[in-house]
Amino acid sequence: TDVTTQGTCAGTYSVTRTWTATDDCGNTASCTGTIVVQDITPPTITCVAQTTPIDCPAVPVFIPPTATDACDATVDITFTDATTQGTCAGTYSVTRTWTATDDCGLTATCSGTIVVQDITPPTITCVAQTTPIDCPAIPVFLPPTATDACDATVDITFADATTQGTCAGTYSVTRTWTATDDCGNSATCSGTIVVQDITAPTISCVTQTTPIDCPAVPVFLPPTATDACDATVAITFADATTPGSCVGTYSVTRTWTATDDCGNTATCSGTIVVQDITAPTITC
Repeated sequence: TDVTTQGTCAGTYSVTRTWTATDDCGNTASCTGTIVVQDITPPTITCVAQTTPIDCPAVPVFIPPTATDACDATVDITFTDATTQGTCAGTYSVTRTWTATDDCGLTATCSGTIVVQDITPPTITCVAQTTPIDCPAIPVFLPPTATDACDATVDITFADATTQGTCAGTYSVTRTWTATDDCGNSATCSGTIVVQDITAPTISCVTQTTPIDCPAVPVFLPPTATDACDATVAITFADATTPGSCVGTYSVTRTWTATDDCGNTATCSGTIVVQDITAPTITC
């Protein structure tokens, strides 16, 4: 006869078998033997390959393992996570360790790791600049804006490249901004401001001594000229002579032209009249 005693966990028990020997006269003797069925074999747990790396700001989503046990039909699976910070903002890795436990407390583990990386550059947006501007104004740039999915404070630097214009005081400046996140990913944008010279010089004529008496010859006092962009303004002139009403009389109008290096001009003029108010000399 068999007597079965259940164990403390699923799949474990012991069986005690008692044998009885009986002779023809009904005399008996017995003996027993016990076999213990134990569970000392841990479950089998199998982790699957995880999708890694993933790009920040995505969050790790783990694919769970499977577990089986020869003695326990329903194996409990739990997990713990260990997070390791990366070398720059928004990067890290998570290692998840699953533990399969059968009813007898036997365990088996497996783990998987997902790395969160940042390989995406920031977004930088340049604004429209005010251009062209007139010399001698200095370019003043409006800064761009920059954002990054993983870095809250994006560093923005810039470098300028200047191209000289075709005449004094004219040039263009191209400013290139670089937005860099903590992981070294970068993006650029640029803007250009042109400095032009469309302003004529300032020329000032002085008062001439007029009229003068024939036979004196007109001697003009020169004007002064300045320009905001050209330190040395070229001054030229042209004369227009108008005959008077009698011999030896006339007027000369001199027109001065101030020209800067960009070809902008300004003029002023002065007139000297040559008169004859002196009587002849007569000798009797």
